[in-house]
Amino acid sequence: MKKSIKNKRSKTRFLLKITICFALLFMVFLSKDTSYLSYAAQTDTEDEFCYLSDIPYVADQSSTGWREISLDKTPDNTAITVKVEGSNYTFEKGIFAHATSTVVYDLTNYSKYDYFTAYIGLNATSTRGDGVAFDIFTSQDGINWQSQLAEGPIDKLPGQNASFVKIDLKNAKFLKLYADDKMANASDHSVYADAKLIKEGYDDNAGIKTLAEYDEMLKKFDGQEITGDYELTLLQRELVNKAGPYALKRFSGESEENRQALSWLMNDLENIRLYIMGGTPEGGSYYNSLTQLSRLYNEYSSDFSNNERLNNTWYPDMTYGYLYKKMAMSIALTHSQRVGLWMQSGPVENQSDALRRYAIFKYMHKNGKLRATDKLDITPWFEALQVEEMRFVMNNNIDDEEILWLNAYVQTKLDQYKTTNYLTPHPYMAYIWPNYSNPIYYAEENKDYFNELFSVNGVGLFDLSYTIPGGKNNPTYNISVTRGTPDYKLYKVWMNFRNKFGTGAVCGGISKSGSNIRATHGIPAAVIGQPGHAAIIYYTKDARRQRLLEFG
Repeated sequence: MKKSIKNKRSKTRFLLKITICFALLFMVFLSKDTSYLSYAAQTDTEDEFCYLSDIPYVADQSSTGWREISLDKTPDNTAITVKVEGSNYTFEKGIFAHATSTVVYDLTNYSKYDYFTAYIGLNATSTRGDGVAFDIFTSQDGINWQSQLAEGPIDKLPGQNASFVKIDLKNAKFLKLYADDKMANASDHSVYADAKLIKEGYDDNAGIKTLAEYDEMLKKFDGQEITGDYELTLLQRELVNKAGPYALKRFSGESEENRQALSWLMNDLENIRLYIMGGTPEGGSYYNSLTQLSRLYNEYSSDFSNNERLNNTWYPDMTYGYLYKKMAMSIALTHSQRVGLWMQSGPVENQSDALRRYAIFKYMHKNGKLRATDKLDITPWFEALQVEEMRFVMNNNIDDEEILWLNAYVQTKLDQYKTTNYLTPHPYMAYIWPNYSNPIYYAEENKDYFNELFSVNGVGLFDLSYTIPGGKNNPTYNISVTRGTPDYKLYKVWMNFRNKFGTGAVCGGISKSGSNIRATHGIPAAVIGQPGHAAIIYYTKDARRQRLLEFG
């Protein structure tokens, strides 16, 4: 009996110990888990800076000349937008305070921050008026203020670039943002974009070096031949100079995909050389251009490492990867602004997408679609184009829907008549003033007529459907030509071509259609204006043919 009781007591002690151990372990787990969650909520970056719009301003010392002080948006609930380095950018954080305005902050509880930074200027909604004069003050007591702008107030007019300011707060307990309306307060939409308090040493540049830093790096190459690391550093500096450090920082910080694409571009001599030597992006926005390059890189990066040789006539060592890089760089530089059909670029059916256009020309190149005649194969021409030349192909003002159709339709004429005259627009078109809203194009009773008239190898224009390879995220593209309706008038290139109704186009339409015809066979072409007229300029590899202009 005693032994039994003793055994029970031992088991009870054992179970109690186990229970206590589990309880202690559980408490430790909770303690650690809570600590982890707390740390996750207070990230390193949060500790490094604090957005000014996330802390209260001193209401009784702050005022605005119109409506109210607005945090992280305009009073109309739109994003704060200012121009930086020539391009408009929206900001998730900032302060809108219409001049004349004063915004005061008590920094007593934020003494761990050493500087105030912001982009100060006029919001993009400001379109008129005499501008605003910005000044920034600090104080120890909130009564006596001292300007921190050594060269005086910063004047800003509508449309001007915002100015980046960095104000020392080490000996300040109060901060005052002041915007003066000068002579009048019309449209004085004063903003402090990305306004924040930061610690000493905080780097908000996403690893983008300044021009001064590049200049210092370049000193070690003085007197050397411009090659290798020397050339790479020069081109990196040129990109920062052209694009602007803010554009690169903003782009890189948008996503991990962007960061990887920028690293691929900037840290490879061949890549950055192709991009820089390709010229300025259409519309001038490097941010938009790099955005398209990031899309292309993340969709088709495996293409760029293809080391199979093309056996090009002029460059026998050129690889598919190098050609694909040139194509991607060209498209990134052209599709930095909208590319679409010259007749009507608004509808989505008449626009071009960078990834799709790349896929289309890759498909045509690989499948012999650039051969015009037995004696004239454009394929090696296309491969040999430099980026600035290839842009005239990729930027051609035609919708993606019609490229494959027009290439095939023109090829049927080239095959039939055995003459390169069918690379010109004249055999296809009549000189007649166009009317693309003409009901004949949209009438249901005319569908079969146009379908057959512009058919390819027995397949009607509206029945054609191409399925071509895509990339990583879009494995295939299904492409066909959309037909408009009486209620949705959709202009298309085929409307310019001869038909029984006697429609056509004049010099502008003839030249633009001619540019479309050549570009869909890989020939760089563009329309140039003349006094009261238009013409085509196009590329040729034949040195014996010096006639480069074809008049519409």
